Amino acid sequence: MRTITKQDCKVLASVVKPSQLGPKGKEIYSRLFQEAFGVPFEMVSLLRKGRYSIAELEKKLKMSRRTVFRYLLALEESGCALELTEKGYRMTSAGKSFGDLLK
Repeated sequence: MRTITKQDCKVLASVVKPSQLGPKGKEIYSRLFQEAFGVPFEMVSLLRKGRYSIAELEKKLKMSRRTVFRYLLALEESGCALELTEKGYRMTSAGKSFGDLLK
């Protein structure tokens, strides 16, 4: 039996939409995206739509402060531009590793 690789997850994330995965599609897609790129899709979506403080990200994503910082660092390492102001973090541009997924 073959295990799914990161490359497999990237391909699946690029061709499958959350709505095609049933009632828990968003959760499944976020997990698939996380396996492929190292960050949950929910976090990427939030940061692209608005500006959030660490506390807001913790609450919305149901994760620890340390995990939020770890994912923010992973986003920067993947080439995403993050902006920090007194109101919080926001993604100003997506990295090349995300390709057309975020367009």
